[in-house]
Amino acid sequence: MAIQMRRGKYELLDPSKLMPGEWAIVLESDPNGTGGRSLYMCFSPGVVKRIATVEDMATIIANAEPEVSANIMKIATDTNAAITDAENKRVAAENSRVSAESARETKQASNNSAQASNNSAQSSNNSKQTANNSSQSSNNTAQAKNNADQAQNNAAAKGMTFSVLSSSQYAKTTDNTHNKPTITGKTGVMYLTPRISGATDDDKYDQWMYLNSAWELMGETGSHVDPVTTSDIDSITSGTSVTADRYLNATGLTYWWAKAKSALSSVFAAKSHTHTESQVTNLSTDLSNLSSRASSLESRATSLETNVTSLKKSIPVYYYSSAPTESTVKSEHTTPCLVVVKGGATYLVE
Repeated sequence: MAIQMRRGKYELLDPSKLMPGEWAIVLESDPNGTGGRSLYMCFSPGVVKRIATVEDMATIIANAEPEVSANIMKIATDTNAAITDAENKRVAAENSRVSAESARETKQASNNSAQASNNSAQSSNNSKQTANNSSQSSNNTAQAKNNADQAQNNAAAKGMTFSVLSSSQYAKTTDNTHNKPTITGKTGVMYLTPRISGATDDDKYDQWMYLNSAWELMGETGSHVDPVTTSDIDSITSGTSVTADRYLNATGLTYWWAKAKSALSSVFAAKSHTHTESQVTNLSTDLSNLSSRASSLESRATSLETNVTSLKKSIPVYYYSSAPTESTVKSEHTTPCLVVVKGGATYLVE
């Protein structure tokens, strides 16, 4: 099939009349072609494309250059303006940040100063509290000493009284060895009944005391036992050895504990943490040992109490119708005893 081509003026070009594969050559008047001349290819009726030559391309580029340049310049100008605006905003933001940081540092410095003041005040309060605690500890120790001294003074002031019973106030024991009181006694009173056997001018009576709602016959020999004094405790806690036959009563123990707490507080640190039972090595064994030691101490305490009671029971009492001289008492009594003067005082012979 021969190649078909049409030619003519641009005004006569009608793409709808072209056949597929047909060329149309514009010889003049084409506003899009160089010198008014151009070339078109038909792909289907009404669908054509203009074919550009090298010369056409050069012309197109030359014609487009001013517009492209203008667009490029506009883009560059807009870009520079955007960069400048962004930089200005960045500088403003940086200035704001610096200002905020300066304000924060100023605030932090103020807070630090306030915290330092608070710490100083707290330290001062802690020092005052420590001084108060120390003063209170000293006061507690002094009060415990006063209590112990007062208790001992009270005990010393409570002199034992005696009562000689009449025949209607006692009866013989079942073994006929003593005359036992039949009345209800009072605490702190020693009741005297005539001895059935072995009575002498200096020892006519049995001595009875009413203890725990029952009559207790006092013995014939023994020694006088005094409680430990606060002076003893002061000497012991200061490292001085004290030798004496005295017992530690509850009042003395209270004073000793006050002294011990004051001394131990500077030796042992305060508890800062705790451990569970499983974290303590050999806890069960240690607890068992402590329990055994506690039982042993309890037994020793019971034994000591029994000994003290026995000592109290074994102090004999001798009676005089008139006050004897000191030399007479010492010559007649070589063991500890109580000397009672009729209508007069009572003396302890040691």
